[in-house]
Amino acid sequence: MTFKSYRDESRKNYGATVNSDAGITRDQLDAGSLMRIADACEKMCLDREKLERDYKYMRSERDRYREHFYRSERRLSATKGVVTKLKRKLAEALS
Repeated sequence: MTFKSYRDESRKNYGATVNSDAGITRDQLDAGSLMRIADACEKMCLDREKLERDYKYMRSERDRYREHFYRSERRLSATKGVVTKLKRKLAEALS
């Protein structure tokens, strides 16, 4: 007696002419189909978890770069203010 996996058997193309040597019933075929559906659901769940991890990582990186950008922008503004004050002092000293 040979072992027949329901999952593997359910992947075969069954139609009106089924080989009688297969020895697989419709209930077994349905069980194999349900197993394949369960496998697909598990894979979708893993993909969703990966997407959620990636989303969380991307948001944290976005926030980090945004803060870095704002910090650099404030530094640049402060430096421009210092340059303007020094130019004014220089103009007053020369006049």
